[in-house]
Amino acid sequence: GARHPLTREATAARIGVCEEEDFKWWAREATPEEAARPWAVALDVCASYLSVPETLLLPSGRLVHTAAPAWSNKVAGLWWCDFTGLETEAVLPHPATFTGLAPEGPGWYATPTVDYMVREYGFDPATISEAWVSEHTAPVLREWIGRVRAAYKGAMATLGLVDGMDDDAFLAAWSSRKDVDGHPDREDAAVLVDAYKAVYKGGVGKWADSARHLADDVWADQVAAAWHYRPEIRHHIIAAARIAAHRRMRKTLRLTGRAPLAVNVDQVLYAADAPHPGELLPKDADGRPVPGTLRLGSAPGSFKHESSIPMAAVAAALADRVHPSRLTHDYTPAGTPVITEEV
Repeated sequence: GARHPLTREATAARIGVCEEEDFKWWAREATPEEAARPWAVALDVCASYLSVPETLLLPSGRLVHTAAPAWSNKVAGLWWCDFTGLETEAVLPHPATFTGLAPEGPGWYATPTVDYMVREYGFDPATISEAWVSEHTAPVLREWIGRVRAAYKGAMATLGLVDGMDDDAFLAAWSSRKDVDGHPDREDAAVLVDAYKAVYKGGVGKWADSARHLADDVWADQVAAAWHYRPEIRHHIIAAARIAAHRRMRKTLRLTGRAPLAVNVDQVLYAADAPHPGELLPKDADGRPVPGTLRLGSAPGSFKHESSIPMAAVAAALADRVHPSRLTHDYTPAGTPVITEEV
């Protein structure tokens, strides 16, 4: 965990620590073709942490160190891997790092990241020289995630958002989901959606709660000593969510030639010809969304249209080395500036 004294000591000594976190990437310049497009469309993943842990194999046992690891994607653990030299897509963030930059040396990675690099980029697991592997691996969150997911989708359905909607119907329903005045069921559902979001985001966070409001000694006594302080579990969930996002971006790139300008946690920002995400969404011959790509919907792992930002504003942010996600809340999905009332 980032706040633990051992982590701080290792970081100060430049010893590798596990940094499985969500993407925070904006490392490339727009291509001339992208820069000529008038808009940048921001899409957010719906309930990204609900989309991966139901079947995700997690370290439920003690981690045991080994200097002779036998790689298996069925074993949860942290693995000492060197991904330098592996060729990845230059227009996408590097899948193994939260910065999206290529690693400059070996480091600790959770099983979902290593598995992706083995399967998709040809990493040789025989080169893994060290590991901390779990004595017991199991999908320990299956029951919890299944219940939260079902409750979340039920509340969304009350707000008019269900699986299988076409793009325009979904966008219309999403934009009106907060219109609940005078509708008790919708009022309850809107509150419950926020509650379920707090449950799954807070639940994942509790595995390595930094609790910044607590003094170091109090944190060590109340947080790090608790049964639920299991940073390696959080590492696996975050890694799986980040890899799922990369997989969607990569397949979308293969089918459309389009790549994001920036990625911030579960939000992707793409250049577009109109303040609408339609051109970014791969469809099959029958007009249906292609599995594993960007697609609109309220189901966990699908995307919602957050905002449309003038490309000139995005270009200025990128030139200043400022992450353009800060502009997301300044514009509506239609691309008009958000007007805030002065107090």
